[in-house]
Amino acid sequence: RALLKDKLSLVFRTDAYGQFILLVILGNTGVICAFGSGTADLDNILIIMETWFAFAFMIELLIQIMCDGSLGAYVQKGSHVFDLMCAVPTSIAFIAQVCGASAHATSTLRKLAVLRLMRACKYGVLKPLGKMLVTTASSFLPIMNLILVIIAFLVTWLVIGKGMLGGVLDDDYANFNSFGRGFLTLFQIFTGDSWSGLMYTAMFAGACEEYEG
Repeated sequence: RALLKDKLSLVFRTDAYGQFILLVILGNTGVICAFGSGTADLDNILIIMETWFAFAFMIELLIQIMCDGSLGAYVQKGSHVFDLMCAVPTSIAFIAQVCGASAHATSTLRKLAVLRLMRACKYGVLKPLGKMLVTTASSFLPIMNLILVIIAFLVTWLVIGKGMLGGVLDDDYANFNSFGRGFLTLFQIFTGDSWSGLMYTAMFAGACEEYEG
């Protein structure tokens, strides 16, 4: 078993194999992007190609697991976990189609193969992009702290908005009549999407309310 693992690693863990996988991933992505841009016959051909890509990556996943000796040893590396997450949906789609499921029913699972573009960043000319993605991922937790602070401010202003403008704004979409709608309204203001119109709506609603009083 150890001898088989070593022999497989000599082939499937080399830079040359990485270049090959990069080309295969780009080809799979091209097939996915081309779907729906031609005739029905072309789409049927692309569906067949997607199915074969799914089969090939399912076999490749099994070989990679064999290179490490077991599934437990394979998932100990973080990048392998992501590879596994990419391979599982397309493998399920392939098995479902073999069992009689229609291509339309498995379309979404097959399209998830586009996530393998992230895996492609480990190989060849895309390695610098992969390093940038790793750096971005390592800064995720500090960014989450900032996001939590922003959410805390939004919740605070949401409570204030419900107290001052709840049931006042004459707008079916931007209002503070409920927590969910109020949060979306604050998000609209936060992103600067027509915030001035909402401001005038609130001003006129307050003026009319004061006049009627």
